[in-house]
Amino acid sequence: MHLNKICPVCHQSFEARRKDQVYCTYYCRKKHHKETYYSKNRIVEDINDEENTGVILRQFRCKKCHELVTVVNKHDRRTIFCSPRCEKLYWKHPKKIINKN
Repeated sequence: MHLNKICPVCHQSFEARRKDQVYCTYYCRKKHHKETYYSKNRIVEDINDEENTGVILRQFRCKKCHELVTVVNKHDRRTIFCSPRCEKLYWKHPKKIINKN
């Protein structure tokens, strides 16, 4: 079953191999993910949702920046890092230093 679709990133037509395929290539998928997930202008859910009761579900300090994080939304699954940026920086490996002796 091949469907003709248009990639939302590069706007080129492609044949989808599966019905849930959205992007034409792996690179377009990764590019879109990086633009939306790691964007500083990412839309954050409104704190005043009906589901939020103002009750603090959990508090923790970010493992990277040590900022105090208070979680009041039951859909907020953060437990270790305050943001995707801190998580990315924490897991980034430092470059190896080569000794030239």
